[in-house]
Amino acid sequence: MLVRALSLALLAPLPVQPIGPAQPAGPAQPAVDTPSPKEVIEFGNGIELRHQRRAPSPAVHAMLVATLRRFVEGTADPSAIDKAVARRLGKIRTAKTSAKRILAAIDALPPAKKTEAFAGKSTHEGFSASQWTEALAAGAGLVHGGIGVGPTDVLPAEALPKPATFDVTCSGVSSTAATDADGSDELVVMTSFVRVASQTTYDTVTTSLPATGAFEGLAAGTKLPQALPLLTDVSGDSRLAITAAFEADGDTAAPREDYATMLALAEVMAVQAEGPATLAAFEYGLDYTLGLLHLANPTQWPDGTVQRTLLKDALDLNHLWATPAQSFGDIAWKLRHDHPLGDATYSIYFDVPAPPVTMPTVKVLLSSVESLDPIDTDGTAADLEVRVSIGAGDGLEKTLSDNKDKPAINWTVQRQITDAPHKVVIEVYDVSPGPLFGVYQQTPVSVPLKCGDWGPYGDFPPCPPHETPLVLRGDADTTLDIQYDPKTKKLSGDVVGDAGMLLSKAGSGGKRGRIKFKLLQPQ
Repeated sequence: MLVRALSLALLAPLPVQPIGPAQPAGPAQPAVDTPSPKEVIEFGNGIELRHQRRAPSPAVHAMLVATLRRFVEGTADPSAIDKAVARRLGKIRTAKTSAKRILAAIDALPPAKKTEAFAGKSTHEGFSASQWTEALAAGAGLVHGGIGVGPTDVLPAEALPKPATFDVTCSGVSSTAATDADGSDELVVMTSFVRVASQTTYDTVTTSLPATGAFEGLAAGTKLPQALPLLTDVSGDSRLAITAAFEADGDTAAPREDYATMLALAEVMAVQAEGPATLAAFEYGLDYTLGLLHLANPTQWPDGTVQRTLLKDALDLNHLWATPAQSFGDIAWKLRHDHPLGDATYSIYFDVPAPPVTMPTVKVLLSSVESLDPIDTDGTAADLEVRVSIGAGDGLEKTLSDNKDKPAINWTVQRQITDAPHKVVIEVYDVSPGPLFGVYQQTPVSVPLKCGDWGPYGDFPPCPPHETPLVLRGDADTTLDIQYDPKTKKLSGDVVGDAGMLLSKAGSGGKRGRIKFKLLQPQ
């Protein structure tokens, strides 16, 4: 539920008014497995980041190998891309050694593997900026990415003044199992925080954990609390948080060098696309360059080696700072990256330390929620989402999605608030998947926009879901607006009672829903 709830918070679709599916001219398109709207992050500039395995472009991978090869061999009259690669990778002392190692492994691949990876494309031809831009626009790649996990039921404390700087630390490492035969693993973790510095440059802060050697003695259930500084941030810009975790097995230098080289190459590739530098372009570049590592050494760089989180909006550094930490043994954390590698999962924990907050904590405990009427047109059970916000009027909310007509839940949303009356809002929606392809209206844009997979007619964002709010009060009120006073511990407004009471509300008309909950204020 942690991953699911955070994914919903991160990947919530833009507000839309569905117009209904529209059929394109020509023959009906075959059904294909398109991403759910909740598996998409909008980065702007028409580029999306899809957290779903998608086949990378063999032509782009071949082009990157050729670019790396020219860096190693040198050219008499280098092109603009060759000059950019030489400038950036030339700043890394071990880049050429690393590039030679990667190329040697790729060149030594069996013919069948090369055919599969490059589809007959030459790994010696020049770079094509248009081909690279087309690959970004098509959304190919993103094979090795993942989403970080944060506290799912805790909203940031209300109205805390933003500090001058944020300090991000690694607060711990844990392991669910040992993969080495001796029952003890050695793990190296690379962390990077990337932000857009200008229209053509990125600022990247990379730290090796530990600085030398490896975390040793990792076995099933191991927890290693840490207090390792990673980043001091004063810009407040969006950042991409990246972790690469790999089992060292003796050689800890080569994987570190290869990661640094591919990170730098991704930076160069990102600025080759048309338009200003974006985190989306960096993300795609990173996925392709790390794809070369996966191709060259799939044992060292399997799926799960790299995980990434976009720190923006509800997960930016300010909100992480203001969110109370979760505890895992002696590890306090506000963001976690899970790396499934073989039989073991290694977790990397982050903290953004903040002073203790003494404001009262308000909790909404949802005991049950259900649909009292058929919602879907085929008469099947509803797929319910519950949305809760507490105070502040800042639009922050948490969403529980259980995809059931009557979820069995005991789910708590909590927030630290100032000692004054606050509004608590509860809503329940039935959410149905959007059509395979169609047209929708996105506010405030007034023109209809295409969505979904139109086959040869183009590749568009997935169609938004259809949302039906359930009536929770009277004949038409779909929102429970509750006023809560932490001093008297009393509820007023749409619901009247005292903190700690089990309260129930249900609609009497429309598509009716019923919800049972308690509002708690622990001493």
